[in-house]
Amino acid sequence: MSLLTDYGAKLADWWNGMSGRDLVWLSIGLAGQSMFVMRWIIQWVASEREKRLVVPELFWYTSLAGGLMVLAYGIYK
Repeated sequence: MSLLTDYGAKLADWWNGMSGRDLVWLSIGLAGQSMFVMRWIIQWVASEREKRLVVPELFWYTSLAGGLMVLAYGIYK
């Protein structure tokens, strides 16, 4: 249990040491990663509806948005 307690303490120290700007950029990075998950779900749902493999237009928009968000976060870091 000591390992879990130590990890929790380190995580709390990291979280408390973040500035407001860092939290905003962390949110942007996490949102970008979420866009990449969403594009997979969008393609999956569209393919299930069509009963064949399709790549809907929304897939590309979420890819672009997610890529730009992750790129912006990476440049910031």
